Amino acid sequence: MEPNTQRSNPKSDRHSFETIWGSFAALIRKNLVAQAKREPLTLQAAQVILYNTSSYWESERARYGVWLAEYEQRLPEKAEEVRKVLFKDMEFHDVEVGSSMSESIETIIPTLVAIAILGVTGYFGFNVWQMAFLALAPAIALFLFIRSIRNLQEKKISKKRIVKYMEQLEPFKQSLLAVIG
Repeated sequence: MEPNTQRSNPKSDRHSFETIWGSFAALIRKNLVAQAKREPLTLQAAQVILYNTSSYWESERARYGVWLAEYEQRLPEKAEEVRKVLFKDMEFHDVEVGSSMSESIETIIPTLVAIAILGVTGYFGFNVWQMAFLALAPAIALFLFIRSIRNLQEKKISKKRIVKYMEQLEPFKQSLLAVIG
C-alpha cells in the first residue's frame, strides 16, 4: 500500500499533537508520582518510566500510536523525524534537587542519646529497669521524630525531582512541534 502523500494541515497537526502530548506528559507525571510513592525516585527508574511510556507511540491501540501511524501515512519523512526524537533523542538527565539526611542519622543520634542517658542514670544510681526505660523512651521517640522529618524531606525531594524531569520534556516537545510545523 502506498503512503498517502496528501498535504497535511500544519495547524491541525500541531493542535492534535499538542493534545496528544499533553496526555503523554500527564501519563509520565502520573507514573513518576506512583514510583516516588513506592520508593525514592532515581534517574534509572525515571528512564524506565519514560521508555515504557514512550512505547505507547508504537502501539496501534494507544491514541499516541494511532496519531503517529496516521501522521506517518500522510507524511512519512516527517514521521521518521518524529520517531527519531521520540525513540532516540528523548531521555532524562540527572537532576540536582538536594538531599535528605542520611539514614544512619536515624539510628546514630538516638543511640548516642540512649548511651548518654544510661551514663547519667547509672551515675545517679538508678536501677536497671529505670535506666532502660529512661534511655529507651527518649531514644525511640527521637528515632520516630527523625524518621518523620527524613520522610518529609524525601517527599519534597521527589516532588522537586518530578518537576525537573517534566521540565526536561519541554525541549523535546518543541523539537517535535518544529518538525510538525
